[in-house]
Amino acid sequence: MLIGDSAGAYTLAELAARQAERSEDADGMLRSAYLSSLIHLLAGRPRAAQSAVDAALARSPRTPESEAGRLLCRTARVFALTGQGHLDRARVDAEELRAQCIGTGERWARSYTDYQLAVIALLQDQAAAASTHARSMLRGKRSIGDRYGLALGLDLLAAALSAEGAIEQAAAARAAAEVLWSSVGQPERGTPDARHMRAGYERAAHAVLGEERHEELMARSVAIGSERVLQDLLGPVSEVN
Repeated sequence: MLIGDSAGAYTLAELAARQAERSEDADGMLRSAYLSSLIHLLAGRPRAAQSAVDAALARSPRTPESEAGRLLCRTARVFALTGQGHLDRARVDAEELRAQCIGTGERWARSYTDYQLAVIALLQDQAAAASTHARSMLRGKRSIGDRYGLALGLDLLAAALSAEGAIEQAAAARAAAEVLWSSVGQPERGTPDARHMRAGYERAAHAVLGEERHEELMARSVAIGSERVLQDLLGPVSEVN
């Protein structure tokens, strides 16, 4: 899926779903639905993504063993609601899921709720709130070493900073994102929202800085490395609050 073979990924997700059904594995049913939903999201089909996880959540019994799968599906559902433009519903779901994650000490899904809250804030022209949520997302991803998530989050923070008018900081974040995309061996990925935000940053940066200054700032950030850029943007590594 992450290298762009959506057809192959979908086939594997369907095989996983059938195996989970045969073995009455509730967690497996939820996880395979999450994979199908994620494929739909990356392909720009948020309604299909929501249908996949909603059906799985409705039919899978709630047990302690299936809580991880439910968490994945609920995370995908927030992305799907945002992708359909249901921003108020997405925010409520994201805030509820985030509170649950804080209560249990879970960080992976929590960081993606912060990501979605930042996206929603950007879409509603709340740049300062978007920057706050994006930084929270990045702190969570840094604490668990999720380099793919860090790349996504830095792209998001660049968009939020450019919307705030902090174009030079935005350029540093964008350069660090490019380094991380390269380091994980994947092209820049994400839902259509992520691609639109990258494009918005590029327009703002070139308009304010000009191409030569923009390239200079990008090269400087690449030279000092993504870890230093993250420290400059977020502060030293510390416990996630």
